Amino acid sequence: MNIAEPYTLPLHSIGTSIYGVQAILGFYNYAKGLQSTSLDFDISSKIKVDANLSALIYAICYKLKIENDVSVNLVYNANQNIFERNGLVSHLQGYGNDNQYVDNRHSAIALTTFDKLDEDEFCGYLRNEFFGHRGTAQIDKVTKDALRDQYVEIFSNVEIHTNTDHPVFACGQYFPHNGILKFSLVDLGCGFLQPIQKFTEGQINDDKSALVWATSDINTTKDISVFGPGYVNFIRDRTLEHDLQFPMQGAMASIIMRGI
Repeated sequence: MNIAEPYTLPLHSIGTSIYGVQAILGFYNYAKGLQSTSLDFDISSKIKVDANLSALIYAICYKLKIENDVSVNLVYNANQNIFERNGLVSHLQGYGNDNQYVDNRHSAIALTTFDKLDEDEFCGYLRNEFFGHRGTAQIDKVTKDALRDQYVEIFSNVEIHTNTDHPVFACGQYFPHNGILKFSLVDLGCGFLQPIQKFTEGQINDDKSALVWATSDINTTKDISVFGPGYVNFIRDRTLEHDLQFPMQGAMASIIMRGI
């Protein structure tokens, strides 16, 4: 197997934001042009990389392996052992959900992959890993129930909407000193736009509007869709909409909880 030039993320800090996601998708944009090679993904010079983004990183690595026969090796520094503790390193080493490292800081919500048909396993993950985590202990039951319903709905939609046999990827991280918890769910399916455009008879005709529509009130549709290059932040009652420079087929839903 050939060895490609290492890829280093362009930013010093990679957070759960348009900038962090865009930087990681830049890695995919580079690597998708390779074939049958080994590639170092170097994050060792970064001040911070949100560990919940492991769901997106591993989804990309999974996609590269099955489509391009590209094997990715994570290069990280000693202060970034969260990627051992959350299971990303073990996944890249081929161990799947059987993490070979111990999370002795109890800050990781383990990177886990799910078959899209196994909703029971995903519900167990939410119950044990997410809502059973010390970071969510102070969240009230009403909020927990609402979050559970939202994530189960997202997971169910993978089976119904996405027309994919690929896994679903989930990961989170708790920052105890700041009282912040971040959680991401990623799939490699078809996405949002086409069925929403069809269902609304053309009233929704761009990717960012489709994302806003899909997360508003009780909107829903059951057709196959094609995801486009849109990224939307929902902050209280505001939405911040962005274009993605390096789109990838699939969808990602992240939640950031503060003051917990």
